[in-house]
This record gives sequence, C-alpha cells and structure tokens, in this order.
Amino acid sequence: LVAVAAMGLFSGSQQGLDGAILLLLSQGLVACGLLLSASVLLHRTNTTDLEAFGGLSIRMPLFSVLLILIIWTAIGLPGSAGFAAVFLTLAGLSGDSPWAVLVALVVLALIAGALLAAFRKIMRGDLIKESLKSVEDLDLRERLTLIPVAAAIVVLGLYPALVTERVGGATEALAVLFEEIKVTEMQASRPSEKLLQTDSTAFLDQGREVAVPFSR
Repeated sequence: LVAVAAMGLFSGSQQGLDGAILLLLSQGLVACGLLLSASVLLHRTNTTDLEAFGGLSIRMPLFSVLLILIIWTAIGLPGSAGFAAVFLTLAGLSGDSPWAVLVALVVLALIAGALLAAFRKIMRGDLIKESLKSVEDLDLRERLTLIPVAAAIVVLGLYPALVTERVGGATEALAVLFEEIKVTEMQASRPSEKLLQTDSTAFLDQGREVAVPFSR
C-alpha cells in the first residue's frame, strides 16, 4: 500500500496528503502486527509454511481475533484505520487522476485476496494436524505486545481526526504550494503558445503575399 500512499502524496490535494499520511501510519501498525503474529506462529510451530497450519482458531481464539483485526486494517475495511486512510487518499485522487483510483482499487483487491487466503489457511478449518493440537494461545508477554498494536488500530479507525487535525495545517500549506506551482506552470506555457500562434499567422500572411502575384 506504499504505492497507494505515494499516489496520495503526488495528488497535490489536501485530502490526498492527509490520507497518505494516515495510510502510512496505519500500515506501519499493520506491519508491526503482522511481524509479531508471524513470530508467534514461528515460536510455536518452528515453521512458516502455510501448508503446516490449519484450524488454529480453535486453540488460539484471542490470537485469531487480533490477527483478523490487523488484516481488516491492512485491506482498508470500514471501522479500521485503513478505511479512513484509503477513503481520503482515493478522494484526493478522484479529482485529477481518476485512472489512479482504479489502479489503487486493483492493488487493494489483490492485497485483500492474499491476506484473507493466508488467514483462512492458517486459522480456519478443522484442527487435523497432531502437532497443532497442543498449541497454546498468547501468553502474557505476547499479549502485552500485540494488544497495544490492535488497540492503536482501533483508536485510529474510530478517531482518524487524531492524526488529520494535527497534520492539517502542514498539508493545507502543501496543497496551496502545489496549486501555485501548477498555476505558474500553466502561465509559463501560455507565452510559448501565443508565440507559436503568432509565427503561424505570419507564415500564412507571407504565403498569401507570395501567392497574389502568381494569381494575377
């Protein structure tokens, strides 16, 4: 989703800038949560092969809830920090670059498919493998690391203004600067257009003057 955030930054609009900053922050929390979740699974099973898992939600209900919350945010579903970030980013892109909105939606769909498929393979289904039947849920140390990440995700999802209000002044100034640069570039291109029109008019006039004697 860093590419989607980059699109928001280069949109030049305040909504796009706010959304990009919120998206980068939420994805930082998601990255922390996914890395911690991977370490939890690796510590218990000594493998990262998805085929070695299945049905762990029966043995690890708390971990299952925290993991789906992290994935929920990663794919930008409603109620999460990712949803507010993606909404603002796409709103900023829709004005000047509607094609970029389509690209961002395709990226989000691919990420959602990959993460949900991984969650289904790890946590859902029947607990068949004998090596997983003795797996325990999160211990105290793991809860003290994963729960604050999940709590921060929930807080940002419910109150994205905690971030957008603090960066609003800076993003507004940047949006004004981008607009001034755009206007300056447009004004700079107009003299060259006028000069081209003047040259073409003069060329046509010369052509008429040359053609008149021959017509006589």
